Amino acid sequence: MRLVLRSTGRGLNAHGFRTKLEDMGYDLSKFSNPLVNILTAMNRMVEAEEMHWVEGEDKKTVVRGPELKPVPEAEAPPALPPGLNTLFPFLGSSSTPQTPQSPLADYFSKPSPLIKQIEYEREQENEKKK
Repeated sequence: MRLVLRSTGRGLNAHGFRTKLEDMGYDLSKFSNPLVNILTAMNRMVEAEEMHWVEGEDKKTVVRGPELKPVPEAEAPPALPPGLNTLFPFLGSSSTPQTPQSPLADYFSKPSPLIKQIEYEREQENEKKK
């Protein structure tokens, strides 16, 4: 959900999340009603201030919040047992596995212009309240 929200740069509703997750190859068939699961996750992330509801939208729509956590890195594969590389050289010669870096990691780690605008407007509103 965090990766989807970071990648869009705009507000999303539960249907939008479902579509994006399916486009990314996430298997939603294991859920009897994926929209309910997605909406539950959205509610929990709103409570944690990772997302905010957008007012005035037809459907429940959220945008990125100030506390949106980073997407966890993939775990490194376990090291091969000693001597296994000589038996199976195609497994690799390095005894310390490298964690693959996604080419989109830099893109997703930066907020979109829309998010920057929303954050700027919130800062302006907070300054006016002081």
